Amino acid sequence: MKTSHLLLLSVFFFYVLIGCKKKKKEAVSPESNAIIFATIGSKSFNGIEIEKTQDLGFTLKASEEKISITIGTAMPPFVGTYTLGKRDPFSGQFFFATYIDENGIEYRTVENAGALKITSVETSGDTVSALKGSFSFKAMSPNGKEVNVQNGEINY
Repeated sequence: MKTSHLLLLSVFFFYVLIGCKKKKKEAVSPESNAIIFATIGSKSFNGIEIEKTQDLGFTLKASEEKISITIGTAMPPFVGTYTLGKRDPFSGQFFFATYIDENGIEYRTVENAGALKITSVETSGDTVSALKGSFSFKAMSPNGKEVNVQNGEINY
């Protein structure tokens, strides 16, 4: 009887240990908590960690592990469609995007390299409290390698 109890107890702990294994982190979709979501080549990017600056312009940088995407706009940002890699003739501010890959190589938008569509903005005084939009762009590394960032969404 003791042997069968020990066997049952061992089987129980075995299943408990298997059940407690860490589950693989699932990709975050743009409908959940991703701040910036995009497709880079054939891979999904789900930027949850966010850095925001608003000095000369409004800049959002979202990161997923070592990879990051930064989107920069005029300050204050307004609803509209803007060309990335181009200076705004009215404000003199630059609209840009960058992508940093897992090796730390920075890719920057070049002249007329993409678009940013801001669909809604909320501000409180001089502070941007919410911004939603979409983007896509091509960027180049210093050695001339190109990357395509498509189907981007901002949900800040």
